[in-house]
Amino acid sequence: MRTLSVLLLLSALIEAQVPERLYLKFNEGSGVVTADDSLLGMPGVSPVLSSANNGFWWGSALGPFCLVQYSGAPICSLQAPLAVTGDWTIEFWFKQSASSSNKSLFSDLSAGGFDLKIAGNTTVGPQDLRLLGSFGELVIEDAAITNAWVHVAIVNDTVEGTMRPYVNGQPGMPWLPTGSTDLVGVSPGYFRFPAKVDCLLDEFRIWDRALSRAEILAGMNTELAAAASDLLVSAVTSPVLVPPVTAIFGAAEAVSCEIMNVGTATIAAGGAVMMSFSVNGGTAVSEVLSLPQSLTPGDRLAFTFAATADLSALGPQTITVSAQLAGDQNPGNDARSRDFGGDNGFLINVFPWSEDFDDFPGNSAAIVDRMPRWQQENEPGGSGVSDVWGFSDSLSAPGDYAAATGVAWNSPNYIATRSPLLDLRGVSNPRLRFRILSNGTVSGSNISNFSLDVVSQPGDVITFDVLGPLGSLGPNWVDQQVDLSAFAGQVVNIRLRVAPSIPGMTANSVYVDDLLLTDHPVGNGQAPQPGLAVFDLNNAMNVGMNVPAYGEAGPYFASVTPGGPLVFSFEGGAAQPILLVNGPLNPVAATFPGIGQLDVGGPVDPTTGIPIGIGIVFDGNQPGGLNGFFVTGPSGQSSFGLTTPPLPPGPLTTFQAVLRDPATGLLVIGNAIELTVN
Repeated sequence: MRTLSVLLLLSALIEAQVPERLYLKFNEGSGVVTADDSLLGMPGVSPVLSSANNGFWWGSALGPFCLVQYSGAPICSLQAPLAVTGDWTIEFWFKQSASSSNKSLFSDLSAGGFDLKIAGNTTVGPQDLRLLGSFGELVIEDAAITNAWVHVAIVNDTVEGTMRPYVNGQPGMPWLPTGSTDLVGVSPGYFRFPAKVDCLLDEFRIWDRALSRAEILAGMNTELAAAASDLLVSAVTSPVLVPPVTAIFGAAEAVSCEIMNVGTATIAAGGAVMMSFSVNGGTAVSEVLSLPQSLTPGDRLAFTFAATADLSALGPQTITVSAQLAGDQNPGNDARSRDFGGDNGFLINVFPWSEDFDDFPGNSAAIVDRMPRWQQENEPGGSGVSDVWGFSDSLSAPGDYAAATGVAWNSPNYIATRSPLLDLRGVSNPRLRFRILSNGTVSGSNISNFSLDVVSQPGDVITFDVLGPLGSLGPNWVDQQVDLSAFAGQVVNIRLRVAPSIPGMTANSVYVDDLLLTDHPVGNGQAPQPGLAVFDLNNAMNVGMNVPAYGEAGPYFASVTPGGPLVFSFEGGAAQPILLVNGPLNPVAATFPGIGQLDVGGPVDPTTGIPIGIGIVFDGNQPGGLNGFFVTGPSGQSSFGLTTPPLPPGPLTTFQAVLRDPATGLLVIGNAIELTVN
């Protein structure tokens, strides 16, 4: 279970500190019904073991004994209300020995509070935990961990605004809780464990602070004991990345922390504490703190360094703060680190960035769960999933998708969700592509109006309707392209917002999937590119399932059915003639810098430099006949439709558009589209 090298390393560690709240080692021995440790400093709240339907098991994770449950009766319950608010950590070892559902491990469900389960109704994946509702049910689900000792820690960090699971010391994806995370029991006995669980349990600990990963790793493999003199850094309170507002740090950021006396002896006022901090493991900055007051066991003290930290560099950063007290008997907890500016998906700075909503645990066809890493706005509260953006897979679509479903908005009349922070400071030409499904009316003429907003940080400045509002788009998924070049150089959130067209009315659900944000470099002039031509034909797509748009190079592919519509669409300069040419598909047959590239034709004529075998289909320079329709309008756009004649099936030809650029007088070449007859 644990290697000899790990055991040797742990044997060299100084004994870890006593938790500030609850610690149960279950080392009493057979027949003993009183738990061995109570809530530190809170007399009368000692848990009591039931004498029925329980027993002890020799050979636990740590120490000689642990607890085992054989039926549904509670084994161990608190005899007075528990109140752990703000930061906290729950930590324990367990060994699952059965797979029945309804396995509550630590609960206060009658009060609508905390419910920790092992192996619920479904298995999500290896060592997965998930959170359901605002804060209702934390689930550990993994069939692979049956009959193996597993260490679990759940850390609630109110400074960071997250709740993070650790399995065997490895951090999982953090959640952004939307409701209360306090561990509060309303009357004696409500917090109990294990209830309706068949497992071995050992080293159950509740801390009233957020443990760091280093502290979890240092203490998970050993029983804890008190030290007379023990001062630790309990939190790094600034700077921190608190989604979504604090996104960008500067060259002179204040560094603050909280220190705490977790020893059994009082630390006298005037004692000297050497405080220091470092950034990304660099040179430490040290200052001496003369304690302004005595610190009794459990007391905390805030401290801000006079020096500041330079955090202006892009990318993830780590601050480490330490507090060294002469005579400290547990130096292993003197330092604490906090990651920010790229931690766990909160700040994306590598592009292309994609989000297909397929890697979130816990969803099923019948459940819409909140989306990890995405921040919910205007959630009505409670444990329900309506009136929120979540993710689901109930439609006939590949994988999962974001879903604004079950909507019956009253106040406020919209719901929105924000992406992780996107660092566009190194992006010159950002483009966003995604798919959306919004179909029909639910009540009369009422439909959902979808908008994509961009939120600039810092300051939470919202640019509304960068795309949209979009109403009903029909029964199929529709591709959308969004030019985000106006936000290059900023840190932003993408904001998905839906509102009913009639306030207070029920509207159709809206689904979004397959977001892709890329930095499109300016190429050799091949359209589509800003300022050049865009050509579409019967909703063409390229091999990457992209539709023609600025910044996406061709060639593209479209199909047509005899007797069906053949619709040509163009974008370019205003009131410009369109030259539509055709020929065999020959990607990058010839390149003309600043003008574009030809993807049609045969070998290049050495005299003209133009591929041979190119034909002119329509010429907007000719005023008569169908040619006269191939001219862009005042907006620079034009569409023209024909009925497809009875052509034989198979590839027909490849079309490509050539327009004039009114600014330069040069021709610009649009993308090519190969047409196939079905």
